[in-house]
Amino acid sequence: MNERLIDFYRRQRGRWEEFNQACLSLERVETREVQVQGFKYLIQFNPDRRINIEAKGGENSCFLCLGNRPPKQEAMPLGDSLEVLCNPRPIFSYHFTIPSKNHEPQSISGRGNLLIEIAGDLGPGLAVFYNGPRCGASVPYHFHLQACPFDSLPIKDAPLVLEKRATLSLIRKAGRSYFYLEGEDKGEMSSLLIGLIKACGQVLGGGEEPMINIISAFDEGRWRVFLFPRRKHRPEVFYLSSGKRIAVSPGAVEMGGIVVTVYEDDFYRLGEEMLFTILEEVSVEPKALEEVLNILKSREKISKKILVDTMILL
Repeated sequence: MNERLIDFYRRQRGRWEEFNQACLSLERVETREVQVQGFKYLIQFNPDRRINIEAKGGENSCFLCLGNRPPKQEAMPLGDSLEVLCNPRPIFSYHFTIPSKNHEPQSISGRGNLLIEIAGDLGPGLAVFYNGPRCGASVPYHFHLQACPFDSLPIKDAPLVLEKRATLSLIRKAGRSYFYLEGEDKGEMSSLLIGLIKACGQVLGGGEEPMINIISAFDEGRWRVFLFPRRKHRPEVFYLSSGKRIAVSPGAVEMGGIVVTVYEDDFYRLGEEMLFTILEEVSVEPKALEEVLNILKSREKISKKILVDTMILL
């Protein structure tokens, strides 16, 4: 992983005691594995994330703005408009938040290339991910990405396509229907991702900002991108009364295979059947995603870059 980021993380642990305690707490979190149709999900019991799962904060208390951050939280510049922060309530051993320096809404429209560029800039070992404002972002009023070790996400084990041209696949597996993009050329990948986001907006609604989660990584000399179109923010079980409720709010991390629970009962009750139901409920049906592919195939500039556009049922 990027040595500068490792040094930055360690420096923050040494200078910011609350963050160091959060990292120590993370080392003690419980995890258990659940297999859904052969795909591994890791269920994590992480009560420190409760404020994120139950987030109802207002824009006036935005903790990504400089004036509202903890006094000892430092920032590392990333280009002209972004900076890197250590996430104060980590899910991973190295968990970064990458906010805009300006207070502006969470929106990937016109920024699809950022996920490709930053994944390449931060180098092999890290995945960059985006949660839409209506499907996982706990701060929907301040633009930000996040980053974590790619190896920590079970979805990393998805097979490589290993073609020279940019490829796009529609995959249905373990309750999720999603797009998988892969390629060696940075420009092609950026163009394809931007086109895919726009096509999702046309088919699924939301205009330029459909409900989506995205994971992007530069791995083994190739960009790998997982785009999860969403139809719901949270499953029905999230809103049930006490005793029946399971407080799981899927974002990019959950779609990528790490399911965060913040209550002990949920950690033990969440099994294969319920997990499949939750992921299927918040995911878009494959038929609608086939329409997205048809739009891309009709656009000459994009279609020439697509090598694989078939649906894979796994």
